[in-house]
Amino acid sequence: MDPLISSRLHSWTFAVLMGFAYTVFVWFVYDWFSASQVGEYKSQEPTSELPPPLTLHFPKDPSVFICIRKSPFPQPERDNHTSAYDDPGIADRIFADNVDRQRFLMQGDPRNPAGAAAALQPHVLETWEPLYHCPFEERVGPYGDGGKWMCRVRDYVDPGCVVYSFGSNGHVRWERDVARLTNCEIHIFDPTPEVVQYLQSTPTEADATSALDTVVCALNGTSLPRRTQFHPWALYEASSTLASQFLLKSVTAVTGGTLRWIVEHAGTAVPQIVKIDMRGSELFIDFRAEADLWKQVHMLLVEVNLSVLSNCFQTGFYIPAPLGPTPEWQFFSVWINSLYDLGFLMFHREMNLFAENGRVWEIGFVNKIMF
Repeated sequence: MDPLISSRLHSWTFAVLMGFAYTVFVWFVYDWFSASQVGEYKSQEPTSELPPPLTLHFPKDPSVFICIRKSPFPQPERDNHTSAYDDPGIADRIFADNVDRQRFLMQGDPRNPAGAAAALQPHVLETWEPLYHCPFEERVGPYGDGGKWMCRVRDYVDPGCVVYSFGSNGHVRWERDVARLTNCEIHIFDPTPEVVQYLQSTPTEADATSALDTVVCALNGTSLPRRTQFHPWALYEASSTLASQFLLKSVTAVTGGTLRWIVEHAGTAVPQIVKIDMRGSELFIDFRAEADLWKQVHMLLVEVNLSVLSNCFQTGFYIPAPLGPTPEWQFFSVWINSLYDLGFLMFHREMNLFAENGRVWEIGFVNKIMF
């Protein structure tokens, strides 16, 4: 081979090899540098993983748990000044404002005292708001009609606990859920003939059953829950002509009486929990007459049927004789204040959307003896 050609081939081969080596070196350096940067700034790259959950620092002392005053996260615009709620007199001022607000609404509109224009009056329950915030409030039973919001219901683990359920309409999902969450003895009361016939033929689950271990099982079942008895009795004041007349509109023959009569004939202790869903009869209970018993009740859950006043007694905004003429709010004010006088505080209030025109409300009360 010509020496000149051979020399040029060697030069080209050397140049190609050097170029390849340089390329490999540059790629290696770039890869190393990129890897180090990715490791250093990995947290800045977008990722599909969820961020770690926040750690909330709640107070360990249960006595202050229900009154958490500040968020665990800094809020300079709020934390750098003295809170109005640190003033020991703030509770009294809030209460006084609520009383004035109630008085204003209760007056109604003097230009439209009755008749068709009564619809312009404030709704009765617009003047009553919960007075106590329950820190552990939960739904028991189904959503919608039949379920109730309860306060600290899981604390009732003592087998000596007693629950009274007045009014059933043949549905026992709330009672089944109570049996799942507590160890209470449950008593259902309803004098309605068709309900009596149905529940007296309904089997009761044995204590060994597992049918109440989950919410789904509790709400799907139709049998009476364990530790439950049914009584065809009514809660009412027999000496009250008005209460008797109202009850006899739906039940021709009534067996029953006041809370004292019920406790004596059922052979139980005074109930810690009372649920009342009696389609209007609740408005004619004289709680003060047996204050010694009602004061022992921890929790009272009532479906208030104001439609009863409209359908049976009311003409417009005013209630005629034998109750009046009395504004509807005044009638209800007497009823609810009789509970407040016994130490009950409203902790929950909601409209029953299954009822007509906002005239039925679910109200929960807790007694001061609970805290």
